[in-house]
Amino acid sequence: MGGDVWVYSGYGHGCEFYFKFTCNLAESEIFEEIAISTVDQDYKSFRFPNKVKIVDHLRLDCSTIAAKLDQLSPISGQSLTPDAPPALFKVLVVEDNQINQKVIVRMVTKAITDLIKKQIINVDFDVNTANDGVQGLALFKTHEHKLIIMDVSMPIMDGIECTKKIREHEEITNNKDRTHIVGLSGNTNLDSVAIQAGMNDYVFKPCRRERFEEIIKGIFN
Repeated sequence: MGGDVWVYSGYGHGCEFYFKFTCNLAESEIFEEIAISTVDQDYKSFRFPNKVKIVDHLRLDCSTIAAKLDQLSPISGQSLTPDAPPALFKVLVVEDNQINQKVIVRMVTKAITDLIKKQIINVDFDVNTANDGVQGLALFKTHEHKLIIMDVSMPIMDGIECTKKIREHEEITNNKDRTHIVGLSGNTNLDSVAIQAGMNDYVFKPCRRERFEEIIKGIFN
C-alpha cells in the first residue's frame, strides 16, 4: 500500500507502534458499525467497547477513525509496561564429597526447574559449589547467595562453624535479608546443634529432591 510502519520501544516504558498509508474515501455505510475485538493478552493492552457506532452518515477517512479510537481510554489500573525480568536466585552447595556434591546440585537444579514449570516461582537461578566451609564462606561474602545447602561434617571448616561465621557477617554488615541455610548430615543427633548454630532447616542423608523442592517453595512463600 506504499505506507510506512515504525515503532518506539524502551525497557520499562513499553512500545508504541505507528503506521501511515494513503487510502481512498469510502461510503459511510462501511463504517457504520466498527467491530473492535478486545485485546486481553499477557501485557493487557487497551480494551475497547465491542462496537463503535458512527451515527453521522458522513464519509470517514482513516484519520477520523484513528481520532475516534484515540479518545478511548485503557483499562483502569492496567499498564502496557512488561513485567520486570525474573530475579536471580543464587544457590550455594557446600559439600566435601564430590559425588554427593554432584548429586545435590542435580537435585536442587531439578527442584527449581520443576517449580518454575509449575509456575510456583519465577526466577533465573545459578548454583555454585564449594568443597569446605572456608570456600563456602568466601563465596557467600562475594556472591550473596539466597540459599546455602551445607554438609554439617567437613574438613578444614565444618558446616556448624561456617554457619556461625555467616550469621556473624550478616550482623556486621546489617544484612536483614538473611540467607536460608540448610544443613545436611547422616547423623540424626546433630539437627538441634545445627539449628542452634543458625541453620534454618536440616535434611538427613540420603537426600530427596522433593525435600529440596519443599524448602525452596517455602522460601518464596
